[in-house]
Amino acid sequence: MRRIIRDYAPVKTTDEEKRDWIKFAFGNKGVPPDVKVNWPSHHNAFHSFIVDDSGRIIVETYEKAVDERGVYYDVFDSEGRYLTRLVLKTPPRAIRKYKLYTIEEDEEGYQLVKRYSVTWRY
Repeated sequence: MRRIIRDYAPVKTTDEEKRDWIKFAFGNKGVPPDVKVNWPSHHNAFHSFIVDDSGRIIVETYEKAVDERGVYYDVFDSEGRYLTRLVLKTPPRAIRKYKLYTIEEDEEGYQLVKRYSVTWRY
């Protein structure tokens, strides 16, 4: 078992995120009167993570990139030591043999599997 500790700036839960969640969960009808939703004021330290074939841990944060075109991902080695930070537009689905795979939409709304070449420099 490993424990990874890293300082982070808590990210507030926005009203837009709450509205999106309500629409996803309940549709256009909104929250039923008998359901109470307790919103946290801030998000957890991380959203999700994956591990690549070399043991690197890629952690999706809730922190949006400066240009709002993606979110920050923190990268740790297999021992839990911080390596670097990167920005991705869509979550990685897999990282194998220096290739990163995502699912993205094209201009017409079709979903595509995209493959990117990855070079780790840290």
